[in-house]
Amino acid sequence: MEALDAERLGRIGLFGGLDDETLEALIERVEVKTYAAGDVVYEQGSCGRQLYVVLGGLVSMRRGEEVLSEEGVGTWFGEMSLLDMQPRPVSAVCIENCALLVIGCRDLDWLYRRAPKRYAMFIMNIARQLSRKLRTIL
Repeated sequence: MEALDAERLGRIGLFGGLDDETLEALIERVEVKTYAAGDVVYEQGSCGRQLYVVLGGLVSMRRGEEVLSEEGVGTWFGEMSLLDMQPRPVSAVCIENCALLVIGCRDLDWLYRRAPKRYAMFIMNIARQLSRKLRTIL
C-alpha cells in the first residue's frame, strides 16, 4: 500500500475540496486499520460512530446473506451511522485483506472547529455519495 499523504487523500472523492494543509492535519489524527479477508468490520444492527475509507482491498456490504454492494479502493462506507447515530443497516465484511482509514465523530468535530468551510465541503461530499446510492435503488 502506498504511503498516506495529502495527494493520495485528495484523489478520493470524500476529501474533494479540502486543501493539503487540512488533509495533512487530518492524517495526523486518524487511524488506518488493517483487516484480513473474512474479517467483519461491523455487524448489521450494531452502533457505530465511524466511517471507513477503503485504502486497500475490497469490502462487502451485506444484509443477512445478501450482498448489496462491494466497496473498493477510494470508496467509503459507514457514513449513515456517523450522521444519524442509528444502528448500522448492513454488515461490512472484508472480501480481501484491507486497509481502512477510520474517521470518527471526534475527527468531524475537530474539522468543524478547525475549518468550518472545509467541514461543510466534507459533509456535502458525503451527502452527494448518499444521493448517488439512493438513485441506484429508486
